[in-house]
Amino acid sequence: MIGDLALGRLDDNLRDHVAQLRGRKVLVPGNHDRCWAGHKKHDPSSRGDYYRIGGFAEIIDSPKPLQIGRHKVRVNHFPYLVDERYDLKFKEHRPRDDGKWLIHGHINETWRQRGRQINVGVDIRAGRRSHRAPAASVLAVAVLALRGCPDCCRDL
Repeated sequence: MIGDLALGRLDDNLRDHVAQLRGRKVLVPGNHDRCWAGHKKHDPSSRGDYYRIGGFAEIIDSPKPLQIGRHKVRVNHFPYLVDERYDLKFKEHRPRDDGKWLIHGHINETWRQRGRQINVGVDIRAGRRSHRAPAASVLAVAVLALRGCPDCCRDL
């Protein structure tokens, strides 16, 4: 999961939504997650709640690029630079665009793919929560592995 999971009461969000998801859960924290080091109310002890209540197997702050097919792919809550509205905020936390594909969330927009950036945020589903939310990431990875072309993510 690529961050911004729990707005409001952490324990309620984790118990009522995240804990209901099946499978092995890995979190790449986002700017709304209190376990993220850049959060204004950062609380390192909240990681225990993510593990205990949410059922996360792992929390990874800076994931290493993954090898998917013939591509090295980054996973980060934040996109590479997008536009002035987003680019100034959290600039120091954005991944450096080194030519790799990037699977990300954060932007609250409905576009699915721009260049080598694949947006798997909830907003691409018109704000609907879904027990299939992690499937967007899996689909993005599968598409990259199978096709590896810039237009491959149109139908995510």
